[in-house]
Amino acid sequence: MGTTADAAKLDTWVFDRFEEFMAEAERNDTLASQLKQDRVVLFFHLLGLDTNGHAHRPNSPEYLGNIAVVDAGVRYITDRLDAFFGADGRTAFVLTADHGMSHRGNHGDGHPDNTMTPLIAWGAGVAGPEKVAGTQEAEGGAGRRTKRKKKRQAAVSDGAPAASVASAGRPDAQGALAETADPYAAVPWGLDDLVRRDVNQADIAPLMSVLIGVPYPMNSVGELPLAYLSAPPAFKAAAALANARQILAQFLVKHDSARRASLFAFRPFAPLATPATRHADLLAEADELAAAGAHAAASARARHIATLAIEGLRYYQTYDWLFLRSIVVAGYLAWMLHCLLFLLKSFVAPPSPPVPPPLAASEPAEKSPSPVRPPAANPRAAAARAAAVAASGKTVRFKAAEEPFMLSDSMIDRAAVAVFAGFALLLLAKRASYTYHLYVSFMVYLWAQVAKDRRYLALLLPTGFIRSPDWWLAAAKCAAYLAALMLLVYTYFRREVLSLCLIAAGLAWPETTPAHFQRKNWAVCLGWRFSCVVLSVFTLLPVEHVEDMRLVNLGAFMVLLSGGLAAYLLPRYAPTHSLPGSASPRSRVPLVVLFQLLLVVLSTVVVNDTAARLAAKKGLPPLNQFAAWAILATTLAVPIADARAGSPRHHVRALVVVFLAFAPVFILLSLSYETIFYVCFAHTLFAWVVMERQIYNEIDLPKTRTHVSLLAKKDDDAALRPAAVYRAPTVNDLWSVTLFLFLTNEGFFGTGNIASVSSFSLASVYRFSTGFAPFLMAALLVLKLLVPLFALAAAQAA
Repeated sequence: MGTTADAAKLDTWVFDRFEEFMAEAERNDTLASQLKQDRVVLFFHLLGLDTNGHAHRPNSPEYLGNIAVVDAGVRYITDRLDAFFGADGRTAFVLTADHGMSHRGNHGDGHPDNTMTPLIAWGAGVAGPEKVAGTQEAEGGAGRRTKRKKKRQAAVSDGAPAASVASAGRPDAQGALAETADPYAAVPWGLDDLVRRDVNQADIAPLMSVLIGVPYPMNSVGELPLAYLSAPPAFKAAAALANARQILAQFLVKHDSARRASLFAFRPFAPLATPATRHADLLAEADELAAAGAHAAASARARHIATLAIEGLRYYQTYDWLFLRSIVVAGYLAWMLHCLLFLLKSFVAPPSPPVPPPLAASEPAEKSPSPVRPPAANPRAAAARAAAVAASGKTVRFKAAEEPFMLSDSMIDRAAVAVFAGFALLLLAKRASYTYHLYVSFMVYLWAQVAKDRRYLALLLPTGFIRSPDWWLAAAKCAAYLAALMLLVYTYFRREVLSLCLIAAGLAWPETTPAHFQRKNWAVCLGWRFSCVVLSVFTLLPVEHVEDMRLVNLGAFMVLLSGGLAAYLLPRYAPTHSLPGSASPRSRVPLVVLFQLLLVVLSTVVVNDTAARLAAKKGLPPLNQFAAWAILATTLAVPIADARAGSPRHHVRALVVVFLAFAPVFILLSLSYETIFYVCFAHTLFAWVVMERQIYNEIDLPKTRTHVSLLAKKDDDAALRPAAVYRAPTVNDLWSVTLFLFLTNEGFFGTGNIASVSSFSLASVYRFSTGFAPFLMAALLVLKLLVPLFALAAAQAA
């Protein structure tokens, strides 16, 4: 379909093809005879509801109208088949959905809105509805709820109104009642007197197999829902036993595979391995019950066997979890350590290999064929001396650390190959998947790279990063860092925790600085506190929100206001570097910023006109679509072109360019307050950069060093000169890392719940394309999610 307005035609197209098929069957005797054979399945895939739900959300008139279309189509199909088969009562109908949908028209996570769907069955072989009192007495509470993922409603509940079944004209449709408290129990379905039976999605496969009389699928793990069947007890018992044997066969295959692959003590699945619970004895007992006429007891025992077999399958699927997780964790630890050493070598200590310090005038020259000076007798003292030199603001030249024996990089490579070969032989003996070999190879490779950096690590440890005069204070800071990491993990479950963390960071960080720093930089501290408190509001807002162009326009106005203020102040505080031959820095407003402000205005105009046309069901005009794509491509290319312009750029100017480059992206893809969040997030990043630089210039650097202000006047281009000074890392640097991680989560969770993909609406994507293009939609949503991270990366680089 070309637009979302006609998505219901996806369903009417199916019904039209069905009518053509039935008309051909009435004319073609061969096709008619094929249809009248046993075990014939007609499958109808109705995609219109899914498309309209994504485009207009489930409570929209379009979605509700599409339900009426499907409702009438289902009735038409049942009437047409009854007429063709002469109402012989030998046709069974199963109506269900593969997933649910959130209020925002998305799905994909584990929320009940997305995992609970209707399952409506009627016709031949299907039991009719049961009254609550009669079911509880006869079945002992068969209307229970299961707790597994992908719950599927047995009958008329969650996703389908009762009117849809009534209009189908099937008085024997399976009913439902919510016996436990959930969001769907309060919905007035008019079915409170009927039993609700919840099943798993996988249970539909064995149900359909029994209804048409074919063997169960070989790899099915569904448990036959006996309450759905209208059949004699003996038939139910036989079907349940066949279902148990089919699942048990899969369990035995997994059991034998795990036993053969186990190189050490094999640990079988205990519930089916003890003498009292052996599967053969349980099956024999169930067969004896069935032969004795105790069909209900035989069915219960068969269901118990099937449940144990499914649990055993899960047990053997995760049998090697300890080994695999150990390999993965070791690989991640090596990756983190390797990245840390890379960053330290690249940005903290000189990236060149360690070279000996220059000889003092009083020291005699050594005649040695080697260009590297022999190690000193006390390498720790030499390293400490190098750290002292680093603290003084001079270039650090490290001395090679003394090793108990010569260990070359080639020896490390050969050892890594030997370790991998040993793991490979072990995995081959275990008949492990090739992915296990990949995990091991990454782990061995990364640890080998870490081992090659052993000299640098040995020099780094004594410099103050680990050793500190106040070791207890350093240990406390490290413990606080670990606690912050644990709190960071908790934010994935409760995004509101980020609000408390931001408020705490905003209020506490300036208080950790000396009093003279707070007095001198009171405006910087106040800006940091204010930006953190404002940003903390967004993780308290609901992730589901409807389109509100007033908030979108307010965000665009805030972007223009911030960009205009930056354009006014940049010539004063962040002038463009002088070109060769120029006498002074250029003091005019950068043209790139003015161009970006123009793009912000254009994106605001386009998004307002597009939203109005889509709301009026006029579709997406081609001119608006072209303008949106042109603005997107142009604004993303601006920072790349500006960086390649040739002359050096002040870091504040670079931050402004990056901020304005991604603002049109947020404006075009915003439904509510997302652009406002982006502005507040960018202001917080700027305040963070200012605080970090002022603390570095006034506290971390020696007092004798010339002060380099972040807001250097236009006649002072010192801020444009890169500092060629390296300092030893300290425990205090963990604060910057912690804040970076929390701001990363804030960027993810500020406008939604990144842990739930369904919390991000697809409605904004239709401003670029109204066609059903899953990959394009996903790409635009991912771009919107990553924009705050791009801004954070730019702030970190500044």
